[in-house]
Amino acid sequence: VRMEVKNENWVQIGLVEDVTVSMRERLRIEHERDYDTLTGLYNRRAFKRESESIFGRRKKIRHAAFIMLDLDNLKYINDTFGHDWGDEYIRQAGMCLEEGTPKGTLCAHISGDEFNILFYGYESQNAIRKEISKLKREISSRIIRLPNGQEFHLSISGGIAWYPEDSNSLGVMRKHADFAMYQVKKTEKGKMFFTYKNRPLVRCGDTVTVRFVKNFIVLLKKSWLLTISSLSYRQKQVRLKHMRH
Repeated sequence: VRMEVKNENWVQIGLVEDVTVSMRERLRIEHERDYDTLTGLYNRRAFKRESESIFGRRKKIRHAAFIMLDLDNLKYINDTFGHDWGDEYIRQAGMCLEEGTPKGTLCAHISGDEFNILFYGYESQNAIRKEISKLKREISSRIIRLPNGQEFHLSISGGIAWYPEDSNSLGVMRKHADFAMYQVKKTEKGKMFFTYKNRPLVRCGDTVTVRFVKNFIVLLKKSWLLTISSLSYRQKQVRLKHMRH
């Protein structure tokens, strides 16, 4: 109910209006603007707006993780059983993310087989890891019964970037997570990997020390230097051969 009171010539005039219908319509429009109709999660635009708002208040972030997820086997289900079952597969993934994350976590269906999650406001990275482990268990336990009677396990690949360890920038974290997810899709689908400051990938849940990662980088550098040295030696040999002729 909306009420307005006006004073005219020492007389008060009141207007009472039932705005229930217009209020419901406004809420419906806002919901359709911000939420994905298939999964009920935030859509791309709303996730971008909310995540940028959070990163605009640094004290609120504390420790955070940006996760980029890609739904595995969606093309197979679409091609084999039709797009209605593909939509159901996406819907089940959305339910899994919503039920497998704590209240306040930002979850979004970005497009097609892509989802994003932002964990934030945690005391430590380890606290986030525990929540990611719970989510992984929720994903692995989700089963969809297909029209042919086959029980199909939900499978999602993901890349993780940490705040503030990887970057203080949301845009840079998104790039790290995207890079990690791309590597997972090429190597071991259904897993979640993260990068250590854009260095070699590590599977989430494994116990890996930074020393191991640094040693790996040293080996790569040595290999690169040996390759350069070999090329230089070959170039010198070619020059000497030409000089002799």
